[in-house]
Amino acid sequence: MRTIRRRPRIRFINTAILICGLALLGSPWPAHADTVKLANGDVITGKVKKLAEGKLVIKTDYAGELSIDTKHIVAVDTEAPFTVRWDDGSEKVGRLAESEGKTDIVATDAPPPTDEIVADTPKTDPTKLAADAPTTDSTEVATENAAPTELTQDADAAEAEAETVLAELEPTDAPDEELTEAKEAASASTAAATEYALEKGLPTPVASEVGEVNMAKVDWIKPIKPYYRYEGSFNVGLNAARGNTDTTDVHIDGKIAPSFGRNTIAIGGDYNKSEADGVVNKSNWTIQAEYDREFGVRRRWFGTVFNTYQNDELADLNLRITAGAGVGYKFFNQRPTLLKISLGPAYVNEDFATDLDRTFLGLRWALNFEQDLWSEDFLLYHNDTMTFGVSQTQFVLKTATGVKMKLIADFTIAAELRYDYNAEPPPDTLKTDTYYILKIGYDFRGDETDWFPQW
Repeated sequence: MRTIRRRPRIRFINTAILICGLALLGSPWPAHADTVKLANGDVITGKVKKLAEGKLVIKTDYAGELSIDTKHIVAVDTEAPFTVRWDDGSEKVGRLAESEGKTDIVATDAPPPTDEIVADTPKTDPTKLAADAPTTDSTEVATENAAPTELTQDADAAEAEAETVLAELEPTDAPDEELTEAKEAASASTAAATEYALEKGLPTPVASEVGEVNMAKVDWIKPIKPYYRYEGSFNVGLNAARGNTDTTDVHIDGKIAPSFGRNTIAIGGDYNKSEADGVVNKSNWTIQAEYDREFGVRRRWFGTVFNTYQNDELADLNLRITAGAGVGYKFFNQRPTLLKISLGPAYVNEDFATDLDRTFLGLRWALNFEQDLWSEDFLLYHNDTMTFGVSQTQFVLKTATGVKMKLIADFTIAAELRYDYNAEPPPDTLKTDTYYILKIGYDFRGDETDWFPQW
């Protein structure tokens, strides 16, 4: 019969100094900067995160996240598209950009006019354009014979007239009939020009669905979820000692999780080995793959298919295969808190070196949790999977709990506690394994919007 050695307590793993040196050489990936212009002339650069409850949040490299009252903002320019919702419930999707010669915020989902766009536009008889132009009740501003350029000029003139009348009013004066007529004319011309542009498939020339955003009437602004995105990590823990006691401890883990629209494929694994005076007291590895598909308007529900392979030499386990499917829910899906739980049936096959092999049906529970403590650069995390035997008495638990801190660029350091439990282990093996791991790693993530149509 195979001799099972009793494992000593796993020691804390010291991270190699060389890897720390490599971390100091790292530099962050270049990122496009958004800009926010304030009424006092200041310009803040960074990454616009959102706007809600009258506050715009922008993340900067020099001061972290800043929350700015919208009453102090005169212009915003972003690289990424956003969903803009007004207080009347209407919404528009597009990029925020400073309009030419003005200090306001513009939401547009159409590319700016270029020579190429003009060249691609079918040539039309100007007389026919004038005949097809929409009419309004304001004959002084937009008439049925007005061409699109004239509509735009009339709209600008009417808006300027309204602004001039308003500027000349004394503070105690009530808006008079002249101002009311000017505003009505501007509104009519705006509507006429916009309707014409939409009908002809041209970029809208004035502020309607695309154009100036009145900050006072904005309910919220949220970033568009990119179609393609990815994230992953690679971590190493290493300790070696030579002298009165020869020890070598190695820990390696990593994962990569690309997402396409509502679909995410996650592949990862870990490897652990420890020796003391030539005696192996820890040797195991895990490989896992999972596919998730989000559904529902809010994308909180998801279906999942999973497959896991585990080996533990000192636990007499040659290979444990766990495969199945389930349904999950994301209770929190935006930072600072991420929490998702899934549950579903699983098939388990255990191949032991000396004990009898086992196969059973069960239920698999999986939980993934992250909580930013002070910022995204310092977080608490906990992951666990539990498999309950249904056709046979068995319970297998694997957990990982730790804290992670960003060092420089995308390099991180983490302290982690792992706890494994097997309710029905082979003879002469223990039910529990506890690991204390100090590791340094590298996190990477990125995204791209509209690679392919959503599916």
